Amino acid sequence: MRRFIYGSTLDLFRPYPDDVYISEIWRPLPTADIEPMARYLGELTCREFARDFLVSITALRLGTLALEEEAVGQPADLMWLDRRDAVRAFCQALSRDAADSPNWARRWRLVHLCASPPNPRYISDRRARAIDTEHNFAAAWAAADGVPAAVRPWQHLVPAPVPTKSKGNRRVLFLGASGLIGPFLTPGLEGQYDLTMADVKPHPNGLPVEQVDVTDYECVLKAAQGHDAIMNYTVVRGDADLSFHVNVRGAWNVMRAAAALGIRKVLHSGPECVRGHYDHAFDIDNPPDAPGSGYYGTTKMLSREICRIYARTYGIVTPCFLFNGLEAAPTQAQTQTDFKPFTIVWEDLQHACRLALEIEALADNYEEFNLHSHVGQGKFSIERAQRILGYEPTQDWSRFYRRPT
Repeated sequence: MRRFIYGSTLDLFRPYPDDVYISEIWRPLPTADIEPMARYLGELTCREFARDFLVSITALRLGTLALEEEAVGQPADLMWLDRRDAVRAFCQALSRDAADSPNWARRWRLVHLCASPPNPRYISDRRARAIDTEHNFAAAWAAADGVPAAVRPWQHLVPAPVPTKSKGNRRVLFLGASGLIGPFLTPGLEGQYDLTMADVKPHPNGLPVEQVDVTDYECVLKAAQGHDAIMNYTVVRGDADLSFHVNVRGAWNVMRAAAALGIRKVLHSGPECVRGHYDHAFDIDNPPDAPGSGYYGTTKMLSREICRIYARTYGIVTPCFLFNGLEAAPTQAQTQTDFKPFTIVWEDLQHACRLALEIEALADNYEEFNLHSHVGQGKFSIERAQRILGYEPTQDWSRFYRRPT
């Protein structure tokens, strides 16, 4: 298959004020409501497949589907789109992709699609290449003068936050405490925080662990009650079905629970997604994300976008750590080898978690931080982690990698 059409939505831009024109070059601001958020996550997935494979993908951001003759007397909607125009748009998008060879055509294309009201908000520089709407709801707009604007039926599904009360020392729910990362973080946190360790399997060191399935929202909500922060270090890589439910649905459940309970701090993490594209470059700080179409990378990308959306919508301060590898700190001289790029030792990640649990605010309440333990290579910059979190490696680990002279 060489072409694919994806139906998205203009609802991604509703949080913007009414006095701006929204075209395809604007950043989507999806709310935490499942319908627009899911459509946005689908866009991101399509984009990665268009990047990795010889397939052309057109995403049509559709307005509110209606029939022009039935809209008279209904609340005015700047996103009205006649269903017949929507069908024509899909047909023409398929024709466009069929005519262009994916070898030469732009393989990822976005188009905004809605009728043209008297004073439009949603515009498209590319619509002329897709479709000119035939049904522009002129009679409906004339009859809608003074009628309140349309409201989306799915808005405000998440309960308003209710502040939680901490009991003494700051209480932290540690999800994934028995996993590949959790047991190595606990020694640097348990002395400073009241940790509730949670997982679906026993702790490898025999520590007490609450049974919490991150794929079960009610289970996460119950476990999170009474806590001040959540650390989500759950992850599944090998099982295609379970990795989606743990990595994506699990992140959604964690952020939903934080929003519902008024918890204002969530720690998240994921793999860096740029190393393979930038092995030739240096001083790399915050390039555009390129996770690829691999299952693990895609699920972690989607989990981070869910965290970003909830953080922005509900004021949940959410630091997200990105790294390439984790390992024990060296204890003796390493010969004829270099430090692995984008790799952090356990003591440094413990330090970063403590800093993240204490930070009070972030821009848009969400920030991704490059983390590693060896700054000597000059490749991946940790400047933002240094400037915003105050992070520095706990030791000069490069001293273990000195060549004898």
